[in-house]
Amino acid sequence: MNTRQLIKFFFSLFLLLPFLGAAQEVGISTLKINSGHYELEKPRGIGLAAAYPLNKNLRLVVEYGYFKNERVYYGFLTGGFFIAAPPTPQSVESNTTLHVVEISVMVDLFRIHHFQISANPSLGWHMLDANRYGRSSGESADLFGVTKPGLGFALRLETPDVRSLPFIFFLSGKAKVLLSSNILITDVEAPFHEEIGLTQLQAGVSFRFK
Repeated sequence: MNTRQLIKFFFSLFLLLPFLGAAQEVGISTLKINSGHYELEKPRGIGLAAAYPLNKNLRLVVEYGYFKNERVYYGFLTGGFFIAAPPTPQSVESNTTLHVVEISVMVDLFRIHHFQISANPSLGWHMLDANRYGRSSGESADLFGVTKPGLGFALRLETPDVRSLPFIFFLSGKAKVLLSSNILITDVEAPFHEEIGLTQLQAGVSFRFK
């Protein structure tokens, strides 16, 4: 991580820490995004979450997720206002990072045998950054980073209280849309300016305090 990425990482954790102290359930998960975006593509990530029961069938959930995508292409090194001079084709490494902070309400729908089915509408803040490196020229360029609000909806399958243990194993699928920026950018490459749709798979384990 560069300095800007570290700032965003610690800022995200700073937002999450007050919730962790009062949570009755904390979890860790592995994440997988599938998007049609050429810079975001299909990265894997890691997630942290804290949950608070509001009543018997409702939980408030605060989550943090970190993703990194790497791709290599042959073309021109560009980024923001930067254009390599002279502009000659070369092998270019492009790295995108995504920090996500989400708040959601989890609604327990029904139970089938030992499995609980829940629905999870969410509101999130998505901090996107990318940089590129020319393998031949040794030059680098930063793309315009953005923070985008996003809306999501997930269905979650979990195994509550397995053999009376305080561990919960869960699997969820989520559809999200990252809203377009209201800042108009022209004449430069701004890959994250437009609306971005994606799906996310999540698998993890939570510890529930009795």
